[in-house]
Amino acid sequence: MNLLGAADANCCLTLIDVGAHGREKDSSVLGGFGKAFISGDLKVPPMRNIPGTSISIPIYFVEDEAFPLKPHLMRLFPRRELDFAKTIFSGQHSSTRRTIECALGLLTKTFGIFQKAFEPNVEVTECTFKSACFVYSCIRKTQTTEGKRREEEILEQEQQNIIASVEHADCFGHPSTVAVQVRE
Repeated sequence: MNLLGAADANCCLTLIDVGAHGREKDSSVLGGFGKAFISGDLKVPPMRNIPGTSISIPIYFVEDEAFPLKPHLMRLFPRRELDFAKTIFSGQHSSTRRTIECALGLLTKTFGIFQKAFEPNVEVTECTFKSACFVYSCIRKTQTTEGKRREEEILEQEQQNIIASVEHADCFGHPSTVAVQVRE
């Protein structure tokens, strides 16, 4: 089973989508909330100006290379196109994306059951994922700042030990002009 999610800056899960089979790649499981986001059925704030400017930007999800570049899905610039500004963007993008990775890592550490194989009952597995995400977010909201910081430091250290370079795949063709403009 795949779990896609969105998290706030405090690593609380704010939106999850559970249900696609684990053998499917991330870009093909952009189901529930991804489709609702694209169609406008997901209640998100409208475009806003960047504070202190008249530049208006849409709300978007920060994704990895498994997803296509779309106006609502931001991903890194290809390495071959990096200038100074794009390098800064890519660094900020990676830092932001680590928030959801940190949240899911903390969820896994909080509930050790995610480190083992589940029963083949899809309904039970889906309910387990959803319940754990809810309880995890409640724990995060009530946890002290010191406890959160200690957990995040441990997880960040573990992630740094296993991070490897990811080759940028060009398997989605060319992104739309709008998607490129939003990213730039």
